[in-house]
Amino acid sequence: MEGYLKINDCSDRNELQELLANTKDAYFKEILRFCIDWLEGLEELKIKTSGSTGTPKVICLKREQLEASAKKTIAFFSLESQHTALLPINFKFIGGKMLVVRAIIAGMSLVVVKPGKNPFEELPDNGEVDFVSLVPLQVNYIIENGLLERLNTVNKGVLIGGASLEEEQERILREKVSVPIYLSYGMTETSSHIALRNLHKEHQKFDVLEGIKIGQDDRGCLWIEGDVTLSNRLETNDVVEISNSRSFQWLGRYDDVINSGGLKLFPEVLERKLKEVLDVLGLEFNFFISSIQDNYLGEKIVLVYEGEKLGKSQVMNIKQTASKQGVHKYELPKVFLNLKEFPLTESGKVDKRKALLMC
Repeated sequence: MEGYLKINDCSDRNELQELLANTKDAYFKEILRFCIDWLEGLEELKIKTSGSTGTPKVICLKREQLEASAKKTIAFFSLESQHTALLPINFKFIGGKMLVVRAIIAGMSLVVVKPGKNPFEELPDNGEVDFVSLVPLQVNYIIENGLLERLNTVNKGVLIGGASLEEEQERILREKVSVPIYLSYGMTETSSHIALRNLHKEHQKFDVLEGIKIGQDDRGCLWIEGDVTLSNRLETNDVVEISNSRSFQWLGRYDDVINSGGLKLFPEVLERKLKEVLDVLGLEFNFFISSIQDNYLGEKIVLVYEGEKLGKSQVMNIKQTASKQGVHKYELPKVFLNLKEFPLTESGKVDKRKALLMC
């Protein structure tokens, strides 16, 4: 099996055609064909959304949207033709495709490896790269397997997308990684990210890229407008707190808001609070917050966790410690459910809806 694909110049049609003729791997062939199609004037791209926030669907993006998005990232990270980008995330989704588009437009070299937990596994020891896109699953592997020094060689920047990181992961990255590292906010409909959060700063605010306008609708949800949306207003289901016209804090999904005892609660906010409680208790397991219907509260909070079932005393200890830490009684999980292993979407995110049904 071919371990990795190296394209010295993504804008060189002759090199791409030669590589295509000599490449046997279907995944690498797909990427090379896309590069050639782009250079030959690809006008639109039909792409399937990841399905992490709803039913997967196919949408159509125009070339001018993709170009606008790519140029913003190129300018932000000061990427140039002498740089090399690493593609270890799935090309099937918008994040992977946009990394390729950036490489083509900037004339960068591109190294492609098969998507997996270890983004550096197939690279030779001297395989230096200047820019890389990662998903949280890969970040977690890097942290747990002592690869942070390898990450420190990616001098132009590390872009993390697809889902949020745990606070402990962010802390480790801040302390151990010196190169620019950003968490992205975006979606397929906006041709990947429209805002970035600098992980070397402890605040939770995303800074909007140039040429992007933002605002809120009457639900408190973010709307986006700019060249990446063809100047149309794109309404989202993401509840945000807007600091000013150039930055915002993401609070959670409107359709995930839990109404418990008349209080509107965001699962992501509760997850951060409960993670602090687990840290105090020295407990470590993957979990997420959801809800089920309740005749008295309307909805009651459910904690779904991965691994062996917790004992009654452990559950009681979590609740008591949470109360002492200032977690409101309505914010406490009323039900604890476990799975041996969480199901994942195609893009590597936890499939929360499926997990809840499996419990």
